[in-house]
Amino acid sequence: MQKDSKGAVETKATKEKAVENKAPKARKAATVTPAREYHKASCGYLLAGAQAGSMLAAGVAAGAYISNFNLEAFFGYGLSKSDDIYWTDESTVAYGAFTYKPLTYGLRVGYGFNLAQDRLLLTPQAGVGVVSVSASAGGKNQSAYALSATVSLRADYALTSHMGLFLQPEMNFAVSKSDTYSLLEEQSSDIKAWATGFNARVGISITF
Repeated sequence: MQKDSKGAVETKATKEKAVENKAPKARKAATVTPAREYHKASCGYLLAGAQAGSMLAAGVAAGAYISNFNLEAFFGYGLSKSDDIYWTDESTVAYGAFTYKPLTYGLRVGYGFNLAQDRLLLTPQAGVGVVSVSASAGGKNQSAYALSATVSLRADYALTSHMGLFLQPEMNFAVSKSDTYSLLEEQSSDIKAWATGFNARVGISITF
């Protein structure tokens, strides 16, 4: 046994304890939780929603992002209908009242911008769509179509990593019409607005 500078008795056990106290203590490894990725630069998605504006409709869309570049196909089932339109045959006898309903389909391209800490995705889009109208009366069928250029901005807000809500205002401009469609829009402002008008869609989105 030895005495230290303060006169205390120093044993082997106290020496070992002193060495142990001076040894560096291991630090606990920090745990880093990765941030949740709501909108991926490359993914696929499905949309389902309702439309209001110049045409009431229910619709779906499917698309994909590839390095934020966007391609989308869409289909809409029109809930709007035109006023009754009467057609006559060569004898000028009206053979029925035709009430037209629309269908829409087409393609859009765009680019996605992630905002609000990745929860909000804004996608400006441009594309082309077809408005197809048809009606039946007196055993006869009538159909017509118009081709429209579309400009839209879709805003997607993520609720989870795979589900969210979207809002999509869009403007359509007719660029080509069948002869029958041109005749129909002279009789119905509704039919004219289906090809050239403003709409807004709201619904749910699923990404994968």
